[in-house]
Amino acid sequence: CVVPLHCYFAGVNDSKQMKEEDRERLFEEITNHPDVSYCIQELSHEIIDEINILQATMEAMTKAVVGLKVQAEYVLIDGNRVPSKLSEKYTNIEAIVKGDSKVYSIACASILAKVYRDRIMYEAHKKWPVYDFAKNKGYPTFHHRSMVATHGACEIHRRTFGPVRKVLEQMEKENNASANGAKLRKGSNKGEKE
Repeated sequence: CVVPLHCYFAGVNDSKQMKEEDRERLFEEITNHPDVSYCIQELSHEIIDEINILQATMEAMTKAVVGLKVQAEYVLIDGNRVPSKLSEKYTNIEAIVKGDSKVYSIACASILAKVYRDRIMYEAHKKWPVYDFAKNKGYPTFHHRSMVATHGACEIHRRTFGPVRKVLEQMEKENNASANGAKLRKGSNKGEKE
């Protein structure tokens, strides 16, 4: 998100520290400002499972910077590492730990990313209401984990994400134990008939 110095949006902060309605308001203000350039990228749950969350994050950051309508003079990254593809292209690039609470443009970008992701989760909630995505936004709350344990994972759950993976592994163990028990019972019934 490229935010020129003359642009100011009241209330910008680390998106995690803000109320949802404030993030929504700022999303509209930031994205509709003619002098702000931004690019939001998303990678599918399949790709995240395939290449891992860190590599997917690096890939999305790279695509977002490359996708900007203006050439960034200086690139600031929220986190502790710079995507290698960006460091090859930009000499003025810096990773800032907790950048969304320290740097205005990173805070603006974090608001756009959070609102965009939350909107995806609202749509997912319409398709899979049992997981309560509208409320938990996909985060592994107790209720969300228990719904995965009860109903299994839906198609957007990342199979490699720790809490989901653990639930799926447990379900597989239980299914195998149940299937083995059924085979044993079937086998003992067969033996009784002979």
